[in-house]
Amino acid sequence: GSGEETKSAQRANLYSASRALYSVYQWMKATQGLERFFKKVRVFSLVFNTEYYSMRVHRAENTLAQTEGLEIHYLFDTISQGSIESNIALPILVHNVLHDYGVQVLGPILKDTYGKIVYSSTLSIPGGGPVSEPWDDSQEAVPAGTLTGNDLFL
Repeated sequence: GSGEETKSAQRANLYSASRALYSVYQWMKATQGLERFFKKVRVFSLVFNTEYYSMRVHRAENTLAQTEGLEIHYLFDTISQGSIESNIALPILVHNVLHDYGVQVLGPILKDTYGKIVYSSTLSIPGGGPVSEPWDDSQEAVPAGTLTGNDLFL
């Protein structure tokens, strides 16, 4: 069985995945990359204990056309689950997620978005001021709500 600790971890993963998706959503919205965000950006989660594992893929869906005011909501699919002992393919699955998706798909999207943020002097993040160049030492402090290019990876 999955056990209560696994269910608790799955709930925590839902929260973490939605926060991660929302953060990337804000950056890609600022760079006019929302179509790409909804098509390509995914977050994977893995929950396991000594007996059971569950791997999910999380995504955001654009709901602006269906609802008033709410732009996105979060969905997930369980892509693999079962007994730890009976699944010898789990390490391969984790490798495929990290390499085939993380390195080959998501990495270039984040790098491109990061580049657009860093090299634009006119971009503004909602709730903040213009994005400053990371090499600009003339600023004493970054105003509250303003993001710099380095904040993407914190």
